[in-house]
Amino acid sequence: MREFLDKIETLVYLDFEENEKFKNVDIGFSGSVNDEVIIDAKTKGLGEDISNFYKLSNGLQANWDYDLSKNLLGRMKIIEIESVLSDSWEDKLYVEGDDIKLKNFKPLDIFMPEACCGVVLDGSGDDCIYYHDFGNDFVLPLDIDFKGYFELAIDAKIMTYWQRYLVYLVNGEQNIEISFPRRMKE
Repeated sequence: MREFLDKIETLVYLDFEENEKFKNVDIGFSGSVNDEVIIDAKTKGLGEDISNFYKLSNGLQANWDYDLSKNLLGRMKIIEIESVLSDSWEDKLYVEGDDIKLKNFKPLDIFMPEACCGVVLDGSGDDCIYYHDFGNDFVLPLDIDFKGYFELAIDAKIMTYWQRYLVYLVNGEQNIEISFPRRMKE
């Protein structure tokens, strides 16, 4: 997991900060989490790769702006482990009758105020990362684990909503905007 943190730091600092066309370039890591919290997280079903991330950093925020009028920006915000494991997510996200996976959904990367990616901690051992638009009554699988999520985030240069393109590729979902390929070319 250390290699991914190094790669994202390099991406932000070398690819974006040194290029004058990019504005508001920033990356920040939080301190690591102690072993007791990691053990508790694992008993709640948090996967090995996610736990290893939190052993190194209790959160990560990376940003860049290129052209806000064209929605050309990048965001990643891996939230603190205490927030991930909070019992309050069920009350905030789930209403009786919603997709049952949403009941146990825990956001990890709240990359925009209206969307996130996270995991379903239902005791099944499912390591899949899911996409969720806040306000919707379902989550959509990305068919990748946390390590794969990080790899793709780096490849997509953390451009906002790259995850929606993956939702489209995996699920054929037509009800969400898929602008990532066009924006990436710009």
